[in-house]
Amino acid sequence: MADTEPLREFIRRQFLFDESAALADDDPLFPDVIDSLGVMEVVDFVEEKYSVSIEEEDLLADNFQSLSAIAALVDR
Repeated sequence: MADTEPLREFIRRQFLFDESAALADDDPLFPDVIDSLGVMEVVDFVEEKYSVSIEEEDLLADNFQSLSAIAALVDR
């Protein structure tokens, strides 16, 4: 599975505004922490950080429910 730590740090900084906030791999993100516009920020970060391309058909809520879900998307 993709390393979730860079993604965790990004979400803490961009969405939680607290770099020490508790955020486990399975904590729910969408829609409570990340909204639909935030997903686009996450997609940009993931594509750059992990050198992947996320296709339009992958922009499903289930793929952004948690850090684990995003890591699984990266692995696919």
